[in-house]
Amino acid sequence: MDLIDRQRERLLAPDPHRGGSGRIAELGELFAAITDADTACTDRLHQAGEHMVLKIEESST
Repeated sequence: MDLIDRQRERLLAPDPHRGGSGRIAELGELFAAITDADTACTDRLHQAGEHMVLKIEESST
């Protein structure tokens, strides 16, 4: 078994200290959480930008 195969098995193997999921699954869950947070932040920033544009338009009329 070469190094790549050993690393693959290690990453995919369940880890009882981490709730039984493999490290790859944990990284996938972490990435999904970061992506969700990033999307929510982007949405809030977009809404704030739209609100600011409306306020500027209202104040200039």
